[in-house]
Amino acid sequence: MHEMATTIRRVGESLDEIVWAVNPRHDTLPRLLDYICEYAVQFSQRAGIRCRADFSEGMPADTVPPEVRHNVFLTVKEALNNIARHSGATEIWLRVSLADDILRIVIEDNGKGFGGSTTDAGADGLRNMRQRMEEIRGQFQLTSAPDQGTRIGLILPWPPGIRTSS
Repeated sequence: MHEMATTIRRVGESLDEIVWAVNPRHDTLPRLLDYICEYAVQFSQRAGIRCRADFSEGMPADTVPPEVRHNVFLTVKEALNNIARHSGATEIWLRVSLADDILRIVIEDNGKGFGGSTTDAGADGLRNMRQRMEEIRGQFQLTSAPDQGTRIGLILPWPPGIRTSS
């Protein structure tokens, strides 16, 4: 019964994500950030991890292309999954800021962190996150050390499509 309930919940979440992704009312930056925040809080609660969110005020209602919404959301989702599965964290911080034509989304945890190479066989999720960000002309930054948690930075020129040096 527990497995069936978990499967049904996951199917429902997947359907919600699909409906959200194709709904043109969700094409703005504030809507994307609201969805990411709501997802992070709910995911963290289920995982038994405290989630703190800090967003800059006054985000512009810029249109976000579907491929940007999709890749940003899936990258955040992968980061949260990695935290829940591997970090042993008790807290997650989700920070979003927009300054100097750069959108920054930072996901940080207080978990066990890791050292070594991110090219190890078990680092497929990290490679996927990096690739997703590169597909939308963004950057993926990773900082981690044993016993010091992990910090993931998603850096995007804003609005999408502009070129900037950062």
